[in-house]
Amino acid sequence: MSAANGSASIPSARRAAARSAAAVADRVEAGAAIAEQALELTDPWESFTFLVERICALQAGDRILGELALRNPPSAALERAREHGHALMRRIIVRAQEAGALRPDWTLEDIAFITWSHTSVVAATANVAPELWRRNLALILDGLRAKAAHPLPVPALIEDQLMQAMRG
Repeated sequence: MSAANGSASIPSARRAAARSAAAVADRVEAGAAIAEQALELTDPWESFTFLVERICALQAGDRILGELALRNPPSAALERAREHGHALMRRIIVRAQEAGALRPDWTLEDIAFITWSHTSVVAATANVAPELWRRNLALILDGLRAKAAHPLPVPALIEDQLMQAMRG
């Protein structure tokens, strides 16, 4: 490879990295907007399910962004946006738990289990039954209702553990 070819790929790689970082930032902002809309709903369970369903719909509509989010180191602005979105989501979770609608041992970090499994369901059924993820999610949400709760065998991940798991 000539020096000219090697140097030509550097700006191209930087542009691609900038585009993927912008796409990740857009997705984080979309998640915060979803959480803000969910908080406007008065019923705590409806607010919670709105949040989870819309996040899964966002994920189903653009599966590539999930991978981009794992590969791109967060910028300070992206980290602030993520923290803002997570603070809103925690409010939704606490409100649903305080209302007795959501199992009391569920944490924001547990949403990773939904999105990770959701990714597999979307990928497996995209060409056969593209909306089947909604059935899977309905089954999951029914299991998250407080009245369906049974003791869990292990404690929830803490945020640092979740970040480690996501980054590999």
